[in-house]
Amino acid sequence: LSESSRINEKFLSMSGNVYYYYNFRDDHFEASGDFLTLFGLDVKFYTDTELLSEFVRGSDIQCAKEVINSEDSGAAEITNDFCLRNNKKWIEASAFTEYDEDHNPLEKYVCFKDITKFKMQNDELTYMAYYDSLTGLSNRNCFVKELRDMVERAKSEKTTVSVAMMD
Repeated sequence: LSESSRINEKFLSMSGNVYYYYNFRDDHFEASGDFLTLFGLDVKFYTDTELLSEFVRGSDIQCAKEVINSEDSGAAEITNDFCLRNNKKWIEASAFTEYDEDHNPLEKYVCFKDITKFKMQNDELTYMAYYDSLTGLSNRNCFVKELRDMVERAKSEKTTVSVAMMD
């Protein structure tokens, strides 16, 4: 391994991200990073990437497939996040596809990043914004949000909403 390759491999392992590259014309595939740790599947061939969606939570499979098969939509760039089947790990996936002048795919670069810590922190902040930290009861922000949602739903269903306030 050259010094530059060794350094890049070290940065890659430190990031925790996994990547793959595919050249459509030459049928050339390269994968980098620890797919086994992130997904539970060791990706060695381009066909293995189709199996990644089997490790995704049912309601998020379409989001994963949109990135994995990004060339099917003709999108040059797409990013989605999804939860794995175990409901414990969140992944952000980004794909960049280059096309020729006839819009045939030439190359695809895909990155998967573990965003579980970010999602957990975001969920905690969202909870803190809508619930009292001492009692766990809904706060004013939660009330306003729920009321806004009810009013919007009533508008779309052409019904009314009533609110009774007691102090």
